[in-house]
Amino acid sequence: MYSNMGSSFPRLYLALGVTTIRTTGSVAPFTDLEIKKLIDGGRMIGPKMHITAPYLEGRGSFTPVMHELTGADDARRMVNFWADHRRYLWMAVALPHAPKQYIALRVLM
Repeated sequence: MYSNMGSSFPRLYLALGVTTIRTTGSVAPFTDLEIKKLIDGGRMIGPKMHITAPYLEGRGSFTPVMHELTGADDARRMVNFWADHRRYLWMAVALPHAPKQYIALRVLM
């Protein structure tokens, strides 16, 4: 549906005067990482990007694209994967029905 967003949105941000952005969560985290690498490497024009890891969702996730955390251990694994291996510094948490996962995340932070 939006197959050209990766190439058009960075230029549109700059055209509107936006020079730094922070994503608020991601449904395509590897795409975000690749776009950031291209911009940082000078191979694509775009704003400085501070990227956020995929949304951390609990039961009742609003879209099937999101991984539904199954418990506290799953929450820890997901945070550790994105923080340790992909160098994400920001996490977007939406766990209104999952207090155990949220508590696990608070301990990690």
